[in-house]
Amino acid sequence: MPWRIAWRAKRGALRAVGVPFGLMFVLHLIEADIMGIIRYVITSIGGSDVVAYNAAHVVVQAMYTAIDALLIAALLEMLLSGQKLADSLPRLMPSAGAIRFALAFLVIGIGTSLLHLALRYGFTGQPGWIWVADDGPSPVPLWLQFLLAPAIQWLVAGLALAPLAVRLLKLPASSASGRPPKPWPPTVGLLGMLLAAALVFNLVVAALEAILMPAIEAIAPDRGARGTLALSIIGERIVALVTSCVGTFVQALLIAASVAAMLWRRDGSSPSRAPGPVAGGS
Repeated sequence: MPWRIAWRAKRGALRAVGVPFGLMFVLHLIEADIMGIIRYVITSIGGSDVVAYNAAHVVVQAMYTAIDALLIAALLEMLLSGQKLADSLPRLMPSAGAIRFALAFLVIGIGTSLLHLALRYGFTGQPGWIWVADDGPSPVPLWLQFLLAPAIQWLVAGLALAPLAVRLLKLPASSASGRPPKPWPPTVGLLGMLLAAALVFNLVVAALEAILMPAIEAIAPDRGARGTLALSIIGERIVALVTSCVGTFVQALLIAASVAAMLWRRDGSSPSRAPGPVAGGS
């Protein structure tokens, strides 16, 4: 059911990407500056370079998690508005509840990023293990690349989606019986979808990179020349941003559809009679 909901909601969901993707673009541009400031502050108070490097990545990754949550909030408000999908387009500007939802995930993102860093360290067993996968041992098995990818953090962060959505967002279709549904514990279906969404994110990003990167290399084959090197760097950053945005959209839509379906079922509604996310076309 969540897959069908996501597929039917895909067109309307595109309306919700404006602000989150704009924030993602800005963060992509200033990411190095933010990390530089964090590393400078930590080293200036006596922290080691490794600690500063890791802390900078944890904070930046938490910011990306908050942006993802902002998109998921907009999608949940659309899917659980109690109206047909055709009549329930997301807002162009996030609601106050969606902003609070995203800020909550800024804190949650720090926690999941720290857990993710510990996971990476545990699998490599190397002292001073740092964040970026390219700095790890090579070659890395495919399953380990997936496990170490930042998208896997939603397997943990996603557990907080339903409780915070019920508390912070206006979701009329999730309380059609007059009281909010129980958002906890998560269902096996939700856990499976969180895992599937992380896998789909990585597959989408890998596929797009495989398609787009050869084009960049064809445009700027000589990386030794200053002009072509700059063109190559710009092209690679554009590819990174595009693949991240597309992957984030697909992942957020799958996760939001799964959370919406879980809340909808727990409210006691059924697709045949409730004004839930499946009613109507996109």
